[in-house]
Amino acid sequence: MYRKRLQEGTKYLLGDAVRFFDIKLVSVCLLAIAVAGAMRWCGPDETLDARFFYSGVEAEHILYGGTSAQAERYFWNEILDLVFIALYSCMLWLCAVRFKITGWQKWVLAVLPGVFDILETMFILLALQWRASPEMLSVLAFVTASKWISAMLSVFFLIWYAQLYSWVSVFLKSKSV
Repeated sequence: MYRKRLQEGTKYLLGDAVRFFDIKLVSVCLLAIAVAGAMRWCGPDETLDARFFYSGVEAEHILYGGTSAQAERYFWNEILDLVFIALYSCMLWLCAVRFKITGWQKWVLAVLPGVFDILETMFILLALQWRASPEMLSVLAFVTASKWISAMLSVFFLIWYAQLYSWVSVFLKSKSV
């Protein structure tokens, strides 16, 4: 009896996992990977976006230490980053909808990392146009760290919700058998 339920539970878990990969989510994920690849391929060697934290002096060196051609590449990389932000926010939103997360939790999990990332990207775009002081760039470092922390927490809670969703699905299906 227990072995049969365990096998059925495994079957339900696999069925839920297969249903998770819907065409919208896979499409958005593939587009995000393509944009991230283009950013890596065409972008500058070192960006502030990829760092967890940095000082204002380090930011000043990365933003202003290169040639005008490198600054131009950095600028267009940040424009591509806006597309990437929209795609990964959409991906997080689709995952939140898939796991039936509602209310403010859906907004926090899906949108908050993108909000911090947009703030960071806008700050970098402005700093590229008008030279910012190391003190101002230290604020940018705080926004970048906030982006990474919120993104890690969002992924952690989405994984937790996914696991909870699969357990509840198995439990409800076992009750109906």
